[in-house]
Amino acid sequence: MVRGPASLQDDIADEIADHLACRADGEPQNDPAAAHSAAVQAFGDPERIARELRAVHLGDLIMFQRITIAALVVIVAGMAATAYFSWSAARGTTEQFAEMNERLASLVELQRSAQPAGEEPPPMARLKIFCGLSPSDEPADGQRVWVRTPPPDRRPAPPGEPFVKTYLADAAGWITTEPLKRAEYELSGVLWSIDDRTRTNVGQWRREVALRDEDGDVKELRLTVGSRCVHDLRIDVPAELS
Repeated sequence: MVRGPASLQDDIADEIADHLACRADGEPQNDPAAAHSAAVQAFGDPERIARELRAVHLGDLIMFQRITIAALVVIVAGMAATAYFSWSAARGTTEQFAEMNERLASLVELQRSAQPAGEEPPPMARLKIFCGLSPSDEPADGQRVWVRTPPPDRRPAPPGEPFVKTYLADAAGWITTEPLKRAEYELSGVLWSIDDRTRTNVGQWRREVALRDEDGDVKELRLTVGSRCVHDLRIDVPAELS
């Protein structure tokens, strides 16, 4: 009597069977068949009961479907809102980056326009210096050389004064500086007199050098920073000196 899917019919049949079994157990007859017949008689109109049960089951199903649809609508709306806010945030960030790039481009253009026409940043070059001892040009390993920009008055640069950088000659007597701007520099160091046993400081040496465009990437210098010569000196003192 119930129209609908087989699962609905099975559920209603199970409920009726459970109800009849409970009612039959409560009948006073000792005969199970008689008890079952009495329960069926007391159950009521089968068609009306079937319609009521079908309406109850379909109402529950419709309510569940409505709740499911409402939940899906809420979830979809939440996902759409999240996507919209994410897109808005990403768009705002992109616009900020674009604005920053435009400002940086404007600054670079201003810097370029501020430079005189045809002026390029000065290229860099290195100084390669050989430190030798006379008379055989023996390598002066460990020789200390100060490299600095010369002062305005062109006075000598004592080792204790500020300098660009200090370099030490390697075992072969060579020094290679870091890249320097093409400009004038002052090289200075200590002058040594060396024999097999002693190393005597006999003064200071100083030399000015200029890095020019025509020097290429490396400008090579050879410096005599000490001597192994032994000199015999004859000093004639005038008689009028005590």
